[in-house]
Amino acid sequence: MFTILGLATLLFAPRMGPSDFQTYQYAPLRHPRSIRLLRLKHSSGSSLRWEIIEASVDNSPDYEALSYVWGSSTLEETILCNGKPLKVTSNCAEALRNLQPPPGGERLVWVDFICINQSSIHERNQQVALMAQIYGKAK
Repeated sequence: MFTILGLATLLFAPRMGPSDFQTYQYAPLRHPRSIRLLRLKHSSGSSLRWEIIEASVDNSPDYEALSYVWGSSTLEETILCNGKPLKVTSNCAEALRNLQPPPGGERLVWVDFICINQSSIHERNQQVALMAQIYGKAK
């Protein structure tokens, strides 16, 4: 069942082509000590829209860290990363909803499952080697 707002969004949204429905694709990290961070700006809607940025673990802006290996591992919810859909678990989506910054604010978060390209063994190994520093520098 659509809400009026949801129906209006469907009716008045710009036309989308096939590339608009492609899932988020990870770009390779540019440096062995780089990490990805999720940037969330305040949103009044219920959809989760994040921007993924790259930073150095040695000189990163303030961020929080979240690890969520608890609960179901089924990827049943979708968030938007850089405008592209990315499937996550319900627990991860709920945690991200709870991290919504106040109006006018933004929040940077490192989430292991999202910020590490899980399909790249090389990247996973590199990032696991940085875990102590990633968590140690988090707020």
